[in-house]
Amino acid sequence: MKLKDIYSQNDKTVISYEIFPPKNDDTGEKTESLYQEINELNKFSPALISVTYGAGGSNKEHSLEIVKQLSAKKFNTMPHFTCVCSNKEQINQYLDELNVAPRNDFTIGEMTAYVETLEILQRRE
Repeated sequence: MKLKDIYSQNDKTVISYEIFPPKNDDTGEKTESLYQEINELNKFSPALISVTYGAGGSNKEHSLEIVKQLSAKKFNTMPHFTCVCSNKEQINQYLDELNVAPRNDFTIGEMTAYVETLEILQRRE
């Protein structure tokens, strides 16, 4: 679902959360605590939960696991995604892990911006 759809279908204030995966969580206690907090906050019916990861892609794998867990619990998730410190293979692997499929419902403006972004990235290689 697109963000504009989330905001346009609601005639009330839209609530969303941004969460950060816990650092130094070898035992999983911090992550379990995070899930408990999310379950508690769910009573406010968030439209989506944004899951970020640390600078330079640190915690990327932990973020991915949290996105998968929340999605399995039927939360509408929005993973942050950057290409920083990643090569093409890593980017494709991450997108595969997220089960991201190419969209085919782009508007002309969105497609133009997408193509321009790809052109910029290609020139930088």
